Amino acid sequence: MGDPAGVGPEIILKAWSALRNSGPAFMVIGDAVSLASASGAAAVRVEKVTGPEDAARVFADALPVLDLPLQTAVVAGQPSSAHAGQIVRWIETGAGLALSGAVAGLVTAPIAKASLYAAGFR
Repeated sequence: MGDPAGVGPEIILKAWSALRNSGPAFMVIGDAVSLASASGAAAVRVEKVTGPEDAARVFADALPVLDLPLQTAVVAGQPSSAHAGQIVRWIETGAGLALSGAVAGLVTAPIAKASLYAAGFR
């Protein structure tokens, strides 16, 4: 999902809208609540899934999200180091799925690296 306070959620919503009928199917690893409340989300149904198989099944009708929720609210345009731990977890989860062969690849939305560094990520 990238940084939930940045442009990532909007990019994801637009990508799903463009690809929902022609694929390739994808799922978002991130926070379903902040994605569903992002700018432009009113026309998109967000559905929590348990993995890639569920994502492929619902992709044409809903944006699939492997929900690993944030512990603090998102303020659009204000990256926060409070989200850093979850952002790193999202990346690690995606990398693990790709390395195991469960998914074909990993793409991240933009990440505010300064927030990660401020939280101690190296």
